[in-house]
Amino acid sequence: MNMGQSKGQTFDRVLIFPTSKLKTYLHTCNPADAGDRAKFYVAVTRARHSVSFVLDG
Repeated sequence: MNMGQSKGQTFDRVLIFPTSKLKTYLHTCNPADAGDRAKFYVAVTRARHSVSFVLDG
């Protein structure tokens, strides 16, 4: 399921595998680097208990 498809649903736990733009945002906290911030917001707010980001390196 992608971030857009999760809109309107909730889950106990959410794992996010970020795109390169989102990875840059997570490291810099610069909103211009986030890409589609609305979809990012939807993904993060779907979790009832926990959200985790899966990053490599």
